Amino acid sequence: MRKPPQQIRLAWATADLRGVVAFYRELLDAAVIAEFNDHSGFDGAILSLGSDAYHLEFTYDRANAQRFRRSHDDLLVLYVEDEGDWRDLEQRIAAMGLPTVASANPWWDAHGVTIEDPDGRRIVLNRGAWR
Repeated sequence: MRKPPQQIRLAWATADLRGVVAFYRELLDAAVIAEFNDHSGFDGAILSLGSDAYHLEFTYDRANAQRFRRSHDDLLVLYVEDEGDWRDLEQRIAAMGLPTVASANPWWDAHGVTIEDPDGRRIVLNRGAWR
């Protein structure tokens, strides 16, 4: 890549959306910049960490409500705006032999690709800017 991703969002599943949002708002003085309800079965909130470049997102899966545990909806989301950088990233993924995986939330498959790190944590590479 010619330059690093311009925005980073860490997305985690939660069983207590209101509680976790309140916790991070208080602890980090994070601002809620977006919320969604029943988007393909998911509710959620996106918090800014003092900059539009860094976000925390928390999602609640209505069909599979769960206590906190690692899930396939715990994601590190990287936004790649530049088309040349996107092509470079696709080539790097191929050269590393990294398979893409279907995302638990269909939104991500429609807007990029999901891969896994060596620990099985998922990374979404979103093609384009957040807004």
